[in-house]
Amino acid sequence: MQISPPNPDDFEEFEQEVKDRLKAQNAKRMDISLVASRGEILVPDEQTQALAEVAKSNGRVIGRGLDDEGHVVELSTKQHPILETAEYDPDLEYPSTALYAVAADFIRSLMRRPVRG
Repeated sequence: MQISPPNPDDFEEFEQEVKDRLKAQNAKRMDISLVASRGEILVPDEQTQALAEVAKSNGRVIGRGLDDEGHVVELSTKQHPILETAEYDPDLEYPSTALYAVAADFIRSLMRRPVRG
C-alpha cells in the first residue's frame, strides 16, 4: 500500500489521523508492505483494512499472489480504478453543478461503506 496525504475535502476521521501522522513526521507518503508466511495467506486486521481504504482513495493498493495453477497474479487499484458515470440535462443545469452533485453523492456512498474483511 502506498498512502499519500488525503485530500483536504475528505471528511473521514481515520483519513485525518493518517494525514496528521504523515505531517507530524514530515513524511511525503507512507509505504506499507505485508508478506504472508510461507504457505499462508494474509489476514488483514481492522487497521490494515482501514489503511487500505485510505490508500485506495489517496494512493494505491497492490496485491500479489498465486492463482490456482501457481502463476503469480498482481492486482492494483491503478488497473481497477473506481469509475462513476452520470447523466444530466444541459437545459436544466450547468455541467459543474451536475458534477458537484454526483461527486458529493459518491463521497457519501464511500463513507457509508463498511470496511471489508
